Amino acid sequence: MSPFRILLSAISSTLIVTSCASQPEPPVTPPDFFHTNISVEGAKRFSFSIAVMAGNKGKDSRVKLNGGPMPKMGKTPPDGKGPHIDPTSKLYEHLEAKLSETGYCREGYTEIDTYQTESRLNLIGECNETATEQDRVFFVNRYGY
Repeated sequence: MSPFRILLSAISSTLIVTSCASQPEPPVTPPDFFHTNISVEGAKRFSFSIAVMAGNKGKDSRVKLNGGPMPKMGKTPPDGKGPHIDPTSKLYEHLEAKLSETGYCREGYTEIDTYQTESRLNLIGECNETATEQDRVFFVNRYGY
């Protein structure tokens, strides 16, 4: 192999490696949290939360969401970067998907509290039905409460 080809291969390899290394890593979306709790009496409660965007930092440590006016969807935020997506609608969308996936609340649920912390939107709820024996086996209380 000629020295020219060796040099050309080395330069090509270096360019490929450098171009791959300079690509920004895609943002990591923190997972949703879904915690269940079945009381001795059979009440099926749950806590669900999703991560909020970093731009929401600096708010109060706990902001009550239910009871106040909801932000409008589809409007352009002040920074002009695309339409505003209501984070609470994302919370409800993810919760519905999780409840459908797990079958935890088969007859719907009652919302007890919805609030925002610095990095997450949270919803606490109770299922409309009581727990079956199968529920008690499948949704074991893993958090000591």
